[in-house]
Amino acid sequence: MMVVRVDALTDAQRAAMPDWAARWIDIGLRTGPADRPRFEAAVADCYRYAGLAAPRRVVWCPSPLVAVIAGPIAATILDGDAVHGTVRDVVRGAVGGAVDVAVGDAVGDVVGAAVHGAVGVAVHDVVGVAVRDVVGDVVGDVVHGVVGAVVHGAVRAAVRDAVGDVVGAAWRRYIGGQFWAGGFWWGAVYTSFFREVCDLELDGDMWDRARAYEATVASACWWWPHSEFVMVSERPLHIRLELVGPDGWGSHRLHCDDGPAVVWPDGFGVWAWHGTRVPRDLIETGWSVERILAEPNAEIRRCAIERIGWDRFIADAHLGLVDECADPGNPGQTLALYDVPAQIFDEPVRVVLCTNGTPDRDGQRRRFGLTVPADIQTALAAAAWTYDIRPDEYALIERRT
Repeated sequence: MMVVRVDALTDAQRAAMPDWAARWIDIGLRTGPADRPRFEAAVADCYRYAGLAAPRRVVWCPSPLVAVIAGPIAATILDGDAVHGTVRDVVRGAVGGAVDVAVGDAVGDVVGAAVHGAVGVAVHDVVGVAVRDVVGDVVGDVVHGVVGAVVHGAVRAAVRDAVGDVVGAAWRRYIGGQFWAGGFWWGAVYTSFFREVCDLELDGDMWDRARAYEATVASACWWWPHSEFVMVSERPLHIRLELVGPDGWGSHRLHCDDGPAVVWPDGFGVWAWHGTRVPRDLIETGWSVERILAEPNAEIRRCAIERIGWDRFIADAHLGLVDECADPGNPGQTLALYDVPAQIFDEPVRVVLCTNGTPDRDGQRRRFGLTVPADIQTALAAAAWTYDIRPDEYALIERRT
């Protein structure tokens, strides 16, 4: 078969991009039970394309943390002669049988390279930005990156002694499942767009390989491949995001103010406050002023203050009032400038306490704090600084109601 290059996109193909991206974002953020039969059939196909026998066992795990810890040490459970030799030797042997690279080459890199070689540079860039990068931002960067960081910390904390160094080095040999919907070579949204929307033809069984990989993305979460078995994680029970911008880079971030932003069936999860990963108790119980002041991470300190509210923090921490005045941009409300203890942020700041210009859904006007440089002397100048205008200009502002 002759491969025909795609060097330009039609208007209809360009118009299909938003819906195609939305379809794969939905797949990447899918929650609830995994499609086990579909995943197991797809994994067998992936192994076959890699020139490997199908894994003898597919072991379903309740979270990525379990999958990536259990993967390197599974030989001690699954192999009858695992009792011979030290735990370290057995685990090292299990890690040596990891086949993530072989499977990846067979169903990911080779298809991605084939597509990349069959499309023009301009088309590659357009589709990459409009489809792959959008999905990668919402799913890959926002969710997968944070989950990976949490798993990394949890693995380090969970494994010690004989298996610690082996597991610590080997857990990264996982494949991202639904969270890799928008990656580069492995970006199912990218390669499938050329197949399904652009009718791109590739030689041999390239598209069959791609479909096998896409089926693993659409049916489960992280998986850890080995020559004898696969450890695979169930999907999350829920993923909570907030929209903070238009579609594209930076459009969403993890956030939940009363529980985990992402959680799996065994309770493993991620707690996040407006995109910042935070300790569980900060979200679920809140912190006292003393606990906030003791937190060494400035970003987490900021989140903890926002969680209880600046007005309450100012009162409980007995912050010193520097200046107060009526808010000319918000009739009937006041501006108040406070000193902030040095241990709250990494550099000296003050905070200006303001009131929302419009009521929230419950009818209340929320008081909130904005940090400003420590050399600002008046509340009016602090409010003007937040708008990047002069104090005399802010004094003339009249809010339209």
